[in-house]
Amino acid sequence: MQNGFIKLQRTDTTIELMRHPNEFILLSMIAVRVKRTNAFSAHGLKPGEAVIGADDCRNATNLTRQKYRTALKNLEKWQFLTVNSTKRGTIVKLVNSDVYDVNIEDPNQQANHQLTNSQPCPNHQLTTNKNERMKKLKNEREQATPAPENFSISDAMKQYAADRGFTGDIERMTEKFILNHQSKGSRFVDWGSQWKIWVLREIEIQAKDGGADKYEFLDEPPPNPNGNRTLEDILS
Repeated sequence: MQNGFIKLQRTDTTIELMRHPNEFILLSMIAVRVKRTNAFSAHGLKPGEAVIGADDCRNATNLTRQKYRTALKNLEKWQFLTVNSTKRGTIVKLVNSDVYDVNIEDPNQQANHQLTNSQPCPNHQLTTNKNERMKKLKNEREQATPAPENFSISDAMKQYAADRGFTGDIERMTEKFILNHQSKGSRFVDWGSQWKIWVLREIEIQAKDGGADKYEFLDEPPPNPNGNRTLEDILS
């Protein structure tokens, strides 16, 4: 069992993902399992990677096989991780730290621990991955802006929605998207990306409702399909 910590980031991306409990729970389980050091791995894993199996993941998350597959596919589609199926199993790699900081060990930091007190340390100017991430998050918070008053949909955005199967009124959906975030005072760095996430969510709603043209504000997270089990219970 690996030592170390994982840290849940207080970001807009985290809040958005928590509205999708299946994907959030699966990402949490993967974050706990990923390799964080360069220590030997029989599977040849690199830091940030983990081997997962459908059965053990479903047991850990209490998801059905279909919900597990859908959640994993969505996490890959939303660019939280990459998935590579091999003879050794399914290898996932976290590529987005907006939700979880998995405390991957900095090789430079490990090398510094091996220096004796009598040796001068040549790495005073090196920063750790943690400091880099904190600087990035600070910059993102400073660059985040409220929902724009004149948010326009380009032809490329319309094509994006159509290519992924959106069949509703794109103008009406966009108006509700902006009004929803204006009412909550949301701030994002990239409103175009948030719009795409909203489109994907609306496509899921349409599929559940048999293709009906239905829109939801989702001021509250959807019901948790795992009952009253907490994330701590699931990951323990």
